[in-house]
Amino acid sequence: ALLFIIGLPIFSLIMLFGSEIFSLYLGENFKTAGSFAMILAPWIWLKFITGPLVMIPVVYNRMNTSFLLASITNILLVGTIYLGGSWGWNVIDTFKLLTILQILILSIYGFWTYTLVKQDIKTK
Repeated sequence: ALLFIIGLPIFSLIMLFGSEIFSLYLGENFKTAGSFAMILAPWIWLKFITGPLVMIPVVYNRMNTSFLLASITNILLVGTIYLGGSWGWNVIDTFKLLTILQILILSIYGFWTYTLVKQDIKTK
């Protein structure tokens, strides 16, 4: 909950005003980069929140499943960019799909780690 609260104002500003922030602080040439940041910010925010969960599979000796989920994450990332480029999608649409897929896999990972901890609590 703490990382959610810490990230809320930062990522909300980027999601709402990324183009303006980038062009104001970095120059007009970076307005497009701000648009990309606006699209990618929800994924990066969720990654920020779920980052500390990476140690839970280590504690519960579930590294095989963690490796599988990490592999799926990387395949989705590379595959989305590759397919977006090869199918002629624009960068915005490719990044939107990438963000949706990464949020989905991070949500699955977060739910999985939650169930590991919950099962452990029940057995004690």
